[in-house]
Amino acid sequence: MGEKNKRTVSLSVHDLVDFLLREGDIDNRVYNQDTMKMGTLLHSVYQQKQGKSYLSEVYLKETFDLGECFMSLEGRADGIIIGGKYPVIDEIKSTIADIEEFHASQKRWHLGQALCYALMYLHENSLSEADIRLTYISQNDTKIQKIYQYHYSLERIEEEVHSLMNDYLSFQKTYWEHERIVKETAKSLTFPFETSRPGQGKMSKCVYKSAEDGGLFFLEAPTGIGKTISSIYPAYKAIGNGKIDRIF
Repeated sequence: MGEKNKRTVSLSVHDLVDFLLREGDIDNRVYNQDTMKMGTLLHSVYQQKQGKSYLSEVYLKETFDLGECFMSLEGRADGIIIGGKYPVIDEIKSTIADIEEFHASQKRWHLGQALCYALMYLHENSLSEADIRLTYISQNDTKIQKIYQYHYSLERIEEEVHSLMNDYLSFQKTYWEHERIVKETAKSLTFPFETSRPGQGKMSKCVYKSAEDGGLFFLEAPTGIGKTISSIYPAYKAIGNGKIDRIF
């Protein structure tokens, strides 16, 4: 496949890492709207208390060549501490759970995020090593904080992040194959009845035109003309012709 024809998968760091590494159960007491809002507030308060060497919400973006496709990765690092021997990539997490238990159960997920930011930052600044810092803050008592710090070489970070990207690509290829089969099937689909009822042909053309051009199509018609198949059939043909991706 030529470089010009290669697909590009665009993901945020959260899209990549959450999909592969996030774990948990159906208990929503740890992750819910209230804890997320509190987390955003605590992040901001914590960042504002750091010194001048602490860069907050650093936007990073890079496109990686995975051979079969390009993967464009982007996101904002919570914090990057500069001025020392190595840059420190800080990933801030707050929780109502016990901090040590939270870290132990979600370490791979949290490290995965920080490593993605570290890779892009090191590449952007032509650096070869970085420290990863996971900063935890208790939402029950904000005075309770704990920091875990790790040191990584660029080579190890590249290995870790490329492993994540390739794992995601394996899923993406399965999706692309499914998409290909759907489109081929849709192209060969024929109307499932020998004849159409009055009004069905006109309705089908309007539905297809709406799929092709976008916008809304409202229809008022009596019971029994075959509205269901007159909607689904042209919409499915539109998928086969690349006009739309899915039907709801």
